[in-house]
Amino acid sequence: MCRGFLSLVECPACPLPEYELIAVIVPCALDDLRGGGLSTARQDGEDPQEIKRKLRRRARRWFLSRRRTAGSFLWCCDLLGLDSDAV
Repeated sequence: MCRGFLSLVECPACPLPEYELIAVIVPCALDDLRGGGLSTARQDGEDPQEIKRKLRRRARRWFLSRRRTAGSFLWCCDLLGLDSDAV
């Protein structure tokens, strides 16, 4: 699922303990965008395929957003030193 990304990103200027958590957000969202994720709890009776469609839509909106507020894709990229266009 969302593993391996931490080894690709290093941020010596980021002493935040939350850094590792933030570094996992982007690959999890990529997984959701590809339709491979079920990162939310399943509601009783909800179709797994519908959950995947919702996750894809939400992930797509997140990646395309131009906001730089806390938790946004651009904010994560800025904090991690990633080029948002390359991701």
